[in-house]
Amino acid sequence: MVVDIARANNLMFGGQNPIGTKLGDTWTYQGGQWTLLNPTNAPSARSGHAMAYDPVTNTGLLFGGEDATSTSLADMWSWDGTDWTQLSPTTVPPARHGHRMAFDAYRGRMVLFGGHDGASRLQDIWEWNGQDWADVTPPPTNNFYWGPTARDSFAMAYDPRAERVVVHGGETDSGCADDFWSWDGTEWTRHFPAGTAPTARSGHAMFFDPAVNELRMFGGACGTTFNNELWKLELPVFSRYSTFGTGCAGTVGVPNLDAQPGTRPVVGETFVVDLTNLPTSPANIPFALTGFSRTQWAGGTLPLDLTILGMPGCQLLTSSEDTATLPNQAGQASVSLAIPNSPVLLGNSLYMQGAVFDRFANSQGIVLSNGLEFRIGDR
Repeated sequence: MVVDIARANNLMFGGQNPIGTKLGDTWTYQGGQWTLLNPTNAPSARSGHAMAYDPVTNTGLLFGGEDATSTSLADMWSWDGTDWTQLSPTTVPPARHGHRMAFDAYRGRMVLFGGHDGASRLQDIWEWNGQDWADVTPPPTNNFYWGPTARDSFAMAYDPRAERVVVHGGETDSGCADDFWSWDGTEWTRHFPAGTAPTARSGHAMFFDPAVNELRMFGGACGTTFNNELWKLELPVFSRYSTFGTGCAGTVGVPNLDAQPGTRPVVGETFVVDLTNLPTSPANIPFALTGFSRTQWAGGTLPLDLTILGMPGCQLLTSSEDTATLPNQAGQASVSLAIPNSPVLLGNSLYMQGAVFDRFANSQGIVLSNGLEFRIGDR
């Protein structure tokens, strides 16, 4: 079952009834009422399939499952609120059931992990970019694979605070698991919770509750032991930074803005940003623009082309809630941001662009650098 954000309801498809019959019915739940739908097209009856909502296309996506003959499936379907459409990408993950999918909102990718192909459990990870699937399983290092062991019936969800897809537990070849992992698009990180942690289990559910900004997990079982516990899972908020956009050329070239190696935008630490490739004269005063948006400012849309102001090739890339002049030190300037050790700041993004007075560059005598986005974290 998935939350269909575009239609403001919950979508459920298929499953298995108490006597083992596979189902192929489509239901929605809204305002306390279930509604049985009769779409023109629909996937075949199945259980153990994975579903997730894609906010880019406003569709529910379904992959795989197990049919009435206990055969694992590898078909893919999308739901648009009215009908199911079978998708035929060039590349598809191998057939499986008991896997999970979650949409990584930061990277704009649908993530699929694990499951069972009918003969063995799987530990591969795949990503859907809206057009095709790609196997992004990290390769072993020195014949050692770092990541969750092969498993099915685990819990998986996306945590927007951590900007990671999170996996917990499931059924492995060694039995029920209790390990806790996150995926950042490149590698797995194993987490070791402090204090009391959920016991080993499979068949449980994980979801992010935006009302309280928390990742939560419910239920599950191991053998004949069933759980009705509700857990709150708190991952670190991972810091990050990246450059974006391009600057415009001055008399010595294009100014460049980037984080100083070895510094990170982490609470309680100082994050240092360098502005380089500047004219060397102290009269060429650099300054930094810092803001809360790279898409809107002062009622206008960013980036803003400044050609009309006599600055050809220059673009304003960020809002400017704060402007600070900087000392020019032989063609380089630095900004040191002492980030307070406050949890209120966690997960907030800021945007910066450098500039320098360069009187012979254009009619305004100012050139701009590329932009820098940084997200404040505690790790």
